[in-house]
Amino acid sequence: MVNKVYIMYRGIEKGAASVEGSDDVPIIKPRELADADGFLFGFPTTFGSMVSQFKAFLEGTISLWLTQALAGKPVGFFSSTSSQGGGQEETP
Repeated sequence: MVNKVYIMYRGIEKGAASVEGSDDVPIIKPRELADADGFLFGFPTTFGSMVSQFKAFLEGTISLWLTQALAGKPVGFFSSTSSQGGGQEETP
């Protein structure tokens, strides 16, 4: 399951790299989000929900949320699950 998310990430990274003037796609810490122009997050889905590691990452952004440092920045998400009842029927 995690490998499928990584494969999607590599495809997205390749697409982003094809845009003139773009840098590589970094893996960053929550506090570094304020410096980004936008975000694209990928994670596995288990039991119809995001994994705990990604939830902890989001919880690490509380100081940015309180100051609205991320307001107006574009964001996207991609996820993958591979088991029956693993959440694919609930995850758009």
